[in-house]
Amino acid sequence: MAHRDYMAKYWKYAVVIALMVGVPLVGYKPYLRSHHLSFVPEALRVSNVLYVSEQSWGFGPGGTETGLLAFQLPASVAQELKTRGTDYLDNMPQNARQGQHGRYTDWHKTPLIMDDGWGSSSYEGRKYWTSPGVGDYLNKYGFPVPLEKEWEDMVNRALSTPGSYYAYGRVGLIIIIPDELSVIYAYNG
Repeated sequence: MAHRDYMAKYWKYAVVIALMVGVPLVGYKPYLRSHHLSFVPEALRVSNVLYVSEQSWGFGPGGTETGLLAFQLPASVAQELKTRGTDYLDNMPQNARQGQHGRYTDWHKTPLIMDDGWGSSSYEGRKYWTSPGVGDYLNKYGFPVPLEKEWEDMVNRALSTPGSYYAYGRVGLIIIIPDELSVIYAYNG
């Protein structure tokens, strides 16, 4: 009987510990997905995260994060953008719940002119990307993030040729690529 009580006691502890570890882990994925989606205007009706490359150095004030997120743009929205262009983007309703996240004004057509504000003063990060462009933006403050070549090439093509749209937010740059059914959010700092 004593052995049975002993086992029951430790079984209860094991369940409590498993719940303390498991519940936050299970809840983290939906939270992270929701956080990533918050950077995209709700009116674009984006619901799928396709690619994530993020790095973080430190936390809180003074911490630095750099990343590139890719989302699937619905075909109906891509078609509307091809038809209406920046008029569609300029007249989108603002996000209701997300503060500064997902809010962009002053939409532009590509190609984007990369000025000195884009360039990276650090060549250390160049080992993480193969062509100038979005990699320079991401490494602006010397905190590079590795990108899969396929995504880097797609973003650089979109930035350097007509047919896509971009805007700067409070933090980051959003690029809408209707021909690729993609929305890109790039941020540095």
